[in-house]
Amino acid sequence: MARTDRGIAWVFSGLLLIAASALGGVADHVSTVQMSKEFHYGYPGDPLGFQFDMAVETDATVTGVTCQATDGTNIVFGQEPDDESWWSWSGYFSTKEELAAFGGHGDYVFTIEYASGPADTTAVSYATDGGGAIPQVTQEPIVLSPSHLAVDVPANLLIAWDECTDPAATGVGIELEPKDGIGVSVEAHPPVSETQYGPVSLTPGIEYVLQFDFGHAYRRTNADGIEYVVDTDSERKLSFTTPEPAAGSLLGLGAVMLLRRRRKG
Repeated sequence: MARTDRGIAWVFSGLLLIAASALGGVADHVSTVQMSKEFHYGYPGDPLGFQFDMAVETDATVTGVTCQATDGTNIVFGQEPDDESWWSWSGYFSTKEELAAFGGHGDYVFTIEYASGPADTTAVSYATDGGGAIPQVTQEPIVLSPSHLAVDVPANLLIAWDECTDPAATGVGIELEPKDGIGVSVEAHPPVSETQYGPVSLTPGIEYVLQFDFGHAYRRTNADGIEYVVDTDSERKLSFTTPEPAAGSLLGLGAVMLLRRRRKG
């Protein structure tokens, strides 16, 4: 190699090192990883589905995420359209046996790509603390309150459900989100022994989606310092609407006007 070529190569190598140094470690760009095998009961009346979901939260420097599963399958993630900090992938299966067989427990290796600089890799262990398979939660969650498609759910809502008796479950998951993204959100994880939660204060006059599950989760930090959650769960969804705040005010005003008329008469 000529001296000029070697000089160019050294400069190029130096630029790569500077770029990598500026990027920092993978934990500076990846906030969390989530992985879940699900018995997906969906909305009341929906057929039972089987899913394997993965999601990675990153900063804006990340331009791509892929993952190699334990069976060697290479998975390409897509960005969430409503929140570009999340990259996600969902696999759908016809039977619980296919769900159980996919990938299996062990290390999933994620590749994090950047607009500039070399890609990073980080491994997440989908397993129990002892390295074994996480028990699959299968019990169908039955939500008693609120009712699906109800339009008169109070803004101070008490969520109630049938007791979880599945021995694989270790906790309950509650996630309340406004359907249009505007309004108060609620996330909670009561003990598996509980059968109600709240009351929770919601935004009046909007439609909510409740995602409710019985789950078995492990929350850890991997060797690169990235927090992650791996679990199995059985999940139910339903939607409901809280009344418009003006409705009660108008009813009250009507009662006052009626009372005044009676007094006048």
